[in-house]
Amino acid sequence: MTKRAFLHALLGAACLLAAAALPGRAAIVFDDHFDGDSGGVPEGWWIGHGLEEDVVEAGTIVTLYDWVSIHSASALDPSSGTVTMLTQIDGTQPDGQPHAGLSNHETFSRSGLLLRAEDGEIVMHAADTEGGPQVYTVGLVGGYAGGPILVTLILEAAAFRVLTDAPAFDSGWVDYSSAFPTFTREDLGSAVHVYLMDDVAPEQPGRSAFDRVTVDVDPSTPAERASFGRIKALYRD
Repeated sequence: MTKRAFLHALLGAACLLAAAALPGRAAIVFDDHFDGDSGGVPEGWWIGHGLEEDVVEAGTIVTLYDWVSIHSASALDPSSGTVTMLTQIDGTQPDGQPHAGLSNHETFSRSGLLLRAEDGEIVMHAADTEGGPQVYTVGLVGGYAGGPILVTLILEAAAFRVLTDAPAFDSGWVDYSSAFPTFTREDLGSAVHVYLMDDVAPEQPGRSAFDRVTVDVDPSTPAERASFGRIKALYRD
């Protein structure tokens, strides 16, 4: 290889690395497929409330029984861009109510979804230090009967959106201000943990099984890296 060809190859590699580092690319910051087959609480998680024997990880499924919750040991920053949380629910029975979201353990602020197996109702739960617990009914997933379903929660700075795959459901964008008296995504802070739970009282036998949960963040484009035309477009929007 000639010196010129070598320099061209080196420059091309540098360009590829630079392109990979550009802002605006979604980055997976959390991914757990529950493949530890531990028979109990998955590695990297701890119990928020409930009994340890009510958490069973087997194969690639973690099953939660009767109002037990688990929280990820690792934290992530939801404040740097669009946050997308995908929760693959394996199924619920008989009265299970799978609940998944993000929680700040220091301020007790949280944002998460609850899916009622008996009628497919999706409820958004939130809490902050100012207004405390807040609830918003997102809608009904028509035809849902407690089977496998992928639930997607998208959190942007001013609004959130909920989607499911089968049966299909799309809430459209919902402003925080129209859903909650005080909660906004800023209340989550910069260090939150993923939580999963079976949100029914112990006297109501329930089971919620989760196959996988992932969270990715699509960073906003910093103003200093944006073109002047892009900045003007942002103001027009």
